[in-house]
This record gives sequence, C-alpha cells and structure tokens, in this order.
Amino acid sequence: MKHLYFRISLALMLLPLIGAAQNPCLTSPSKALQSYLNNFKTTVEVGETYSDCVKIAGNNSGSLGIQQVQGEGTLATITVYPSIDGAPVVVPIEQGTFIPPIPLPSGDFGITVDLFAVGSVQLIYSRPQGNSGQIKTDIITINIVASSAFPVTWTKDLSYRPAGENVVFDWSVADEVDVRGYLLEADHGNGFESVAEIAFLDNGLLEKNYSAVQPWPSEGAYYRVKQMDYAGTFSLSNMVFVPGQTGAESLALFPNPANTSVRVVLPQQASAVALYQASGQRVGVYTAEEASRGIDVQMLPVGMYLVRPLGSAPSASQRLLIQH
Repeated sequence: MKHLYFRISLALMLLPLIGAAQNPCLTSPSKALQSYLNNFKTTVEVGETYSDCVKIAGNNSGSLGIQQVQGEGTLATITVYPSIDGAPVVVPIEQGTFIPPIPLPSGDFGITVDLFAVGSVQLIYSRPQGNSGQIKTDIITINIVASSAFPVTWTKDLSYRPAGENVVFDWSVADEVDVRGYLLEADHGNGFESVAEIAFLDNGLLEKNYSAVQPWPSEGAYYRVKQMDYAGTFSLSNMVFVPGQTGAESLALFPNPANTSVRVVLPQQASAVALYQASGQRVGVYTAEEASRGIDVQMLPVGMYLVRPLGSAPSASQRLLIQH
C-alpha cells in the first residue's frame, strides 16, 4: 500500500465562507485527479473555505474517507458531491469521526471544506491500481492553524535525529512577535500531549534554531511543536513520526515499505549503514547522519533490499521493501 502526503499549492482556490455551499463543478472547470492531489495544501487558516472540481478519468473510480482527526470540537465540515447532479454528502469532522468511505465514480466530483477550529485532518482516497487487484491509497493531510496573523515564520520544518538512546528534535523560526514559548507534543495513540517546554530565545526577527531532547519512544509516536504567544493564540509545526525502538541496540526503518525515501535509525555502536539488493550487490553506504535524514530510494527498482549496520560490533540486519 502506497502512502503519500501531499501539499496544497497556493494556486488552490480559497473562498470566503458565505452562504450555503454549492457544487464547485457548476462554476469551475475540473482538474485532473493526480494534478489535484499533487497540489493539495497542507496548511490553511480557521474560517477559510476551499473548494474544487476534480475529474476521475477512465476506470479510476474510488472512494474518499477519513483517516485521522486531531483537535477539539468540530474542526471542519467536508461536503462531497459525487457527481454533477448527485446529492451532496455532508460530514462534520471532529475527534474520533469515522464514516464509511464515500464512493466516487468516474467523472467529475466536487469537494468543499469549511474550516472551524485548529487541528489536523487526514483524508484517505483509495482506488484500484490497474488490473492487479491491489488498492492504491493516497493520504491527504490538512493542518488547520489560527486565523490571526502568524506570530512566527516557520523557516525549517520540524525534524529529528538519533542521539544514543535519545532523539533530538530540531526546527527553526524567524519573525517572532509576542512569542511566549514552545511546547513539544507527542501522540502515542491517545491524542497529543505536551512532553517538553522550550523557552523563547530573544533574537529579534532573525532566524533562530530550536531543539528539544526526548528519550527514544519504545513504540512509534507522532511529534509536533506548538508555538504559543501572549495573545492566547498558537500555531503548529509539521508532524513527524518517530518509529519505536526497544533499545539502543535496535535498527529501525521508517517507512517500510518505502516509496521515495527511508529513514534509518542505527544502533548506538554503528557508524554507517549499507544497502544491498536481494542479489547481494551493494547499492550504497550511508553515514549515520545521512541515514537518519533519509536515504533517497526513488530511483531504485522495486523489490526487497537488505539494510546492514556497519560498525565495531555486529548487529542484526533488516529487510526493506521498496514500492513505487
């Protein structure tokens, strides 16, 4: 199964929240499905509405559902028009929302999203992949942020790197105005909770680098940074997933199967990692830092690979499946 996280481009139409929604296919030309997915916006403001008309060509009929919701109260309302003249399906989105997938036949369908509260919504679009019988799944993530003027500019996305039995989170911001501080939040499956507070570094409007250190989680978890200001508003960074690790002697791969890149967390005694094809041919050797940032596998053939730590002490290798 192929999971992709898509960005929404600024070219996506943003409409004011006025009156009752109507099928955008009645007023806007349709966009090809893949173009729509590839230009999806990740961050929008509370109070905005966006809409679009999408064309599903050929035999690519599929379904649209909800993968995950993070936030409090009703975050958004999604209205889907499965066809030009079909009745709309209106779904209020809040924590714990689950709906059966909405069928989307070939042709044009409209989608309108009204945004009400800060949080994150993941939509999942599924469709058959050719005649193979396999299902291709695209995950679309929408981060909803406060509608007031942003108190910071996020200049470098939140990322993480291993440090022995700990994990270090790094991010950078600029243009800080009335910033009170930052919270590192973790979601181990029961919603985001604060795990560390990071003090504001006064440096005017210049770019500043922040970091926070946490023990490596025994189970995989999502992390994000919450910026807080004195006005009571806040904004959220991107989310990152840290794969679970049972100890410093473990080798961890994420994601696995991999599509475009794979992050490798090395055991403490390993200084590098080697990637081998199933035939035994070595593809490359990567330092611990390179592996933790992510190894590009976009150009590698589909198939099974072996990831082997290199260092002073032997450590178990792991299989990596590459799918495109």
